[in-house]
Amino acid sequence: MSDPERKFWEEISSAIGAMGDWDRIESHDTAPGFPDTDFTINGIDGKIELKFARGGVPEIRDTQVRWFRRRVRAKCNCWLFAKLIENGKIYYALFHGRKVPKLIGQPWPQWISLCDYLWIEHVEWETFIDIITLRRNDNETNPHSDSSNDTNDSSFSS
Repeated sequence: MSDPERKFWEEISSAIGAMGDWDRIESHDTAPGFPDTDFTINGIDGKIELKFARGGVPEIRDTQVRWFRRRVRAKCNCWLFAKLIENGKIYYALFHGRKVPKLIGQPWPQWISLCDYLWIEHVEWETFIDIITLRRNDNETNPHSDSSNDTNDSSFSS
């Protein structure tokens, strides 16, 4: 894990670590592609891959894309959460696992347009928890989305 990604995890953990049970997993050698965060909150399990980039977009490994494809087919509650710093502004972009393959090779503006949820400068952590624990569906959180469409490319700003 890179130092900026570790600091991103610390930011998340200090904000929501008490809201459920969280594990950090670094498993490149034992389980290629496996996300680096596992959680259980109020009986809901899920996985989150954390990414960080300052200018540009973070790398997503082929093994990660394959993991997300398999798990989305199996109806896994999985997410990619990216902290992107561009032109001095901080963007927090949350992507459902079904969007991860679409991110490969995309430039920064496309990442923002493809994200399911977007916060600028700070995350509203209660909303974040509601989203990842499925207490909020796309239509409640983002009135412009079509939750029946797996290719939904709308974003949410708060």
